[in-house]
Amino acid sequence: MKLFKLVLILILLLFANQVSFSQNRIREIIDLFGQTAYAYFLSASRPAYGVSAYVTEKGKLEISTGIAFNDEIFEVPFGLSYGLARNLELSTGISAYTQTYKFSGEKVGGVGDSYFAAKFKFQESENFIHAIQGLIKIPTASKEQQLGTGRADFYFGIAQAFYKKRFGYDLSVELNLLHRRDYPQTRQYLPYFENIIDSLKKAYNYNYETEFVVSGGPSYDISDNFSAYTGVSFSRNLKLDYNSTQIYGGFGILASNNVILGVGVSYGLDKTGSWLISSNFIISL
Repeated sequence: MKLFKLVLILILLLFANQVSFSQNRIREIIDLFGQTAYAYFLSASRPAYGVSAYVTEKGKLEISTGIAFNDEIFEVPFGLSYGLARNLELSTGISAYTQTYKFSGEKVGGVGDSYFAAKFKFQESENFIHAIQGLIKIPTASKEQQLGTGRADFYFGIAQAFYKKRFGYDLSVELNLLHRRDYPQTRQYLPYFENIIDSLKKAYNYNYETEFVVSGGPSYDISDNFSAYTGVSFSRNLKLDYNSTQIYGGFGILASNNVILGVGVSYGLDKTGSWLISSNFIISL
């Protein structure tokens, strides 16, 4: 297994897909209700998806799992990737367990959303790989418990990977269609809060938000079995005129020809940004 595969698999584009509503109104709600309002409106309990240029080898099955957490969320993803052809990979997965907060501040947990994706590698040379990917988020998380939006999202991306000697980098561009999250019921809140939320409902009467994401950064093989990476991810919600930027980094260990371990961390640079720590375990069969 080439070492650049280790880095490409472990690049964690963590929570780049965050959304917002009116810059003034949503900030007012966040000031009133705190971080739980941010999680409800902006991240909408969506799993983190990204795209890399790496494609699973034909006939191989890769199983991945791990954890991701901070003081607000906890998630255990599980994924399967299969090399259907030399240049074609099919993958599926689910957030086997996700924990977050309702808009009211109550902690909730359970099964999260799942996904299905297809990736096609359309170019490969000595130093470069290019691939495109289409992914659909399947709304298996409970909408009633506010663990998910209860709606399907669509993700489209193109990725480039470069590797020479011990140095490499990855670059990806995404254009995503995210279904607007339903607003919380306002009957349980004071009239002032009800008016704020109701005004958002009137201003944003649509179905999908278009999101543009650019991510990338360098990597370096410290040894034959140990690699480190870093990078930045920028997203812009074109519908809502909202930007989000995160920096990330981590390392991976090639434990054997078939087992990869990794640890990563990311930090959001926006006003309510926080640290997110993650681990990854990948086995190839």
